[in-house]
This record gives sequence, C-alpha cells and structure tokens, in this order.
Amino acid sequence: MLRTTLSTPELREMLLRILSISASLAGFCVAGIGLLNAQAKAQRFSGLGDDLLAVAAVLFLLCTYMSFWALRTEHQARLVALARVIDILFLGGLTLVVLSGLGIVYALY
Repeated sequence: MLRTTLSTPELREMLLRILSISASLAGFCVAGIGLLNAQAKAQRFSGLGDDLLAVAAVLFLLCTYMSFWALRTEHQARLVALARVIDILFLGGLTLVVLSGLGIVYALY
C-alpha cells in the first residue's frame, strides 16, 4: 500500500506510472477476452474468465481516470486520498488478472 511519507513529487511520479500501466492493462484485459472467445479449448473457462477480465478492465480504466484526476488536483489531501483509492483499485485489477490467467492456463492444458 501507499506509504504515508511520500512527498508530493514522488506521489505524482507514482501516479504517472500507474496512469500508463493501467491503460495498457485495460487493453490487455480486452485482448484476453478475445483470446478466450477465439480459443476452443478455453470454452469451459470462458464465462468466468470473461467476467474476471471485464471487471479487471473496468478497474484499470477507473485507475486511469482517477490517476489523471489526481495529477490535475492542487489539493494535497485530495491527492493522497485519490492515490489510496487508486492503489486499491489497481491491486484489485491485478488480482483479477492473475486469477483469470491461472484459469486460462488451467483450461488450456
């Protein structure tokens, strides 16, 4: 989680990294949904896998939006609060991607 001792420039640098990574991961989730639908072997996992990846994509898109909002804010308290929420959303999206990845690997092999 977010350390409470981060300075504002460090926090903004972290948010810049999360902004680009979360946008990329949202695209990755959409590509994963396409992979599940295209692969015949993965049909037994495609229902749950689609749902996990779709929710993860939404979480990453929310991270992207909120990161941009946090970078534009001038209030330190709002910046810290948004950064905490972004951390939780990002970790939730990563968790769903990992669970979906495990399911895809299990369904394919």
